[in-house]
Amino acid sequence: MAGKLKADYDQQKTLNEKQNQFFADIAHEVRNPLHTISGAMEMLQLDGLGEEKKAQYLHTAQKQIDRVVRIFQDIKSLQRYDMDESFIHRTDFTLEDMIAEVVKTYTPIANEKGLELTFDYSKKSQVFGDNEKLEQVMDNLVSNAIKYTSEGEIKVSTTRNNGRVLVEIKDSGIGIAEEHLDRLFDRFYRTDKARSRDKGGTGLGLAVVKGILSAHKTEISVESIPGKGSRFYFSLPTT
Repeated sequence: MAGKLKADYDQQKTLNEKQNQFFADIAHEVRNPLHTISGAMEMLQLDGLGEEKKAQYLHTAQKQIDRVVRIFQDIKSLQRYDMDESFIHRTDFTLEDMIAEVVKTYTPIANEKGLELTFDYSKKSQVFGDNEKLEQVMDNLVSNAIKYTSEGEIKVSTTRNNGRVLVEIKDSGIGIAEEHLDRLFDRFYRTDKARSRDKGGTGLGLAVVKGILSAHKTEISVESIPGKGSRFYFSLPTT
């Protein structure tokens, strides 16, 4: 009995510590954009501020507002994964059709950076899953690949094998050091906090990816070499 009580106490203590850290992280992540918004609003109240400067400060404020909105959207997704059994709404759909739409959306953005974004598959796959949530997974992974790739290409592909379909996103970007890989999908974890914020990241995107795929009974994996690029991949059963 004493052993069980101690185990329960330790478990509750760990949960409380994680919860306290999560709220502290939220406060930290929201504080910076709110500070920037406040500064922009103060500048906009200055007498004689030119139209160009007004537009600049308005753009800065709007950008930070959008960032706060994305943070809370990601938090909502994570909360639903933790607490809502109806988080996933499964239907039969064609995986490649969904991925093609994501690639189509991001192709102009990749082209603006001089990157080649391609999608390769030999055969379409029917899967039983949440189309919208898996689209969110692909959106996160493709947009990250573009953010952290300065030159070269991003290759998206699907491969069928033994009743499953493997989805891969490969890039020729900056890569990720080995010491970061184990914690890459933790909430609010960043390999380079300053650079991630500059690129508009919330620190929650990959945690959302992990949550959605875990709800589909599969895992997200990553291989990476600093300076060479990264490969993110997961698999789903076909129907």
